[in-house]
Amino acid sequence: MLTNAMIVDSQIVVKQYFDGAPSAEDAAASAGEASGQEAKSRARILAELLAAGYQLQDQVIAKGLELDAKYGVSAYAQQYYEQVKGNLQQLDEKYKVTEQVTQRAVDIDSKYHIQERAKTYVDSALQSAPGQRVQGIVQDLTTQIAGVHAEAKKILESKATEATAAPSS
Repeated sequence: MLTNAMIVDSQIVVKQYFDGAPSAEDAAASAGEASGQEAKSRARILAELLAAGYQLQDQVIAKGLELDAKYGVSAYAQQYYEQVKGNLQQLDEKYKVTEQVTQRAVDIDSKYHIQERAKTYVDSALQSAPGQRVQGIVQDLTTQIAGVHAEAKKILESKATEATAAPSS
């Protein structure tokens, strides 16, 4: 559609970025073929992706630990953190910031009863019909997420079993 279009008195030609990239017709034809994914539930597909991600995550963590052992990044960061924490503690001891902030918050809560009001509002919202629906949705999502996580772990374990069984065959 853009081929032969004019940009500042120059004709342009549009072509595929990659020479081996499939054309739109090829992509449409391959989309029509059944890949087997359509038959799987969304939870199963997600579980497979998570299982693959867990393997990748383990490899990334192992590589990160290796680099950390080599260059001592976490030790340096821990040392810096401890130094900043010590400086902040000294400032707090000197100026009593924590005590002042805590006392001010207690005074404001005593005067305006903020915690009591918030608890009352939350309790009444949760007892309402929309609140009950939200609680039901959250419970359903929690159950589905736990199921997907369990399925992903099951897939990961079966892949690990297959991988250990394959070299000995």
